[in-house]
Amino acid sequence: MSYEAIRDHLNYARPPMPGPEGRPWGVSTVVEMLRDNRLEQCAGYGFWNKQSRKTKGQKYNPRNQWTIVPNAHPAIITEDEMKAALSRKQHARAEAKYARTKESPYLFTGKNLEGKPMFTCALCGGNVIGERGGSTRHMKYVWGPNRYKGEIACTSQTRVDTEWLESTVLSMVRERYTAPDRLDSLVRQVISRLKESSQDYTRILNDLRQHRQKLEIEKQRLLDAIKAGMPFDFARTEIENANSAISDLDDQIDSLKANPPGALNVPPQEVRRFFSSLANSLDSVPTSEWKRLVHTFVRNLELDANKKEVRVSFYPDTSVFCLGVGSGT
Repeated sequence: MSYEAIRDHLNYARPPMPGPEGRPWGVSTVVEMLRDNRLEQCAGYGFWNKQSRKTKGQKYNPRNQWTIVPNAHPAIITEDEMKAALSRKQHARAEAKYARTKESPYLFTGKNLEGKPMFTCALCGGNVIGERGGSTRHMKYVWGPNRYKGEIACTSQTRVDTEWLESTVLSMVRERYTAPDRLDSLVRQVISRLKESSQDYTRILNDLRQHRQKLEIEKQRLLDAIKAGMPFDFARTEIENANSAISDLDDQIDSLKANPPGALNVPPQEVRRFFSSLANSLDSVPTSEWKRLVHTFVRNLELDANKKEVRVSFYPDTSVFCLGVGSGT
């Protein structure tokens, strides 16, 4: 069965088989449960030294550094079943057509500057993702919840032509940020937002530290439970998840500490000089840099299937512009 077929089987099973937290099953959840080393665990293998503790930004150590122990616990699938599943997964990866966020050629995938989804569905709030229909000439934006969870999660099936949407929004970027009559207003807005960011800095840093402290307390609770007799295998996954989350928080905290509010005190004349030279700069930006650059200007996009429009909002204000997608689908 494909991931989609497994998802649909679970979502429409009778009697119902609710997914994690009682929500519909999604492809991502199925993929996570069938990750290579999880399949190996199902076949009785145990892993130690898998989690990265020292290298920032690296969740797992290289596999050659893991300690892999066969027959570490009772198996629920056979060795042959594990090998067959791994073989099918390898074939599926070779045939995959959905681009990963970081390497994605789609400009509006991933997170925006605020860490929120860049492109979402107005009906269900899920991510809008990129889909390639066999070649770059057929690249589309599609509804992620519908693609991954089926109509039980979202009924939207509209596809938006990538080239049309991206070229339209990039034209809007040029018009908004290079027009001389908008210069004074943009400078005032940017300076105001920089001052607000200085105030946000302390609050965000404290929130991250408090979250990290809570995770440390929870991890210690699990370690104490193991000492009191709880089976290690039962708590291991939770401890690994806590360590991973703590590592991610440490990266965020270090990044914030490396860019304190003082770095945001930009003189107005520097902001003005930036926007004055932006038009020429945009013409020389290589294609590989456009995704990072466009996220500096575009706050987010929202796709509304009922109204057949894409709503686009920009930094630094909260103005929203609507694009009809009839000609771009």
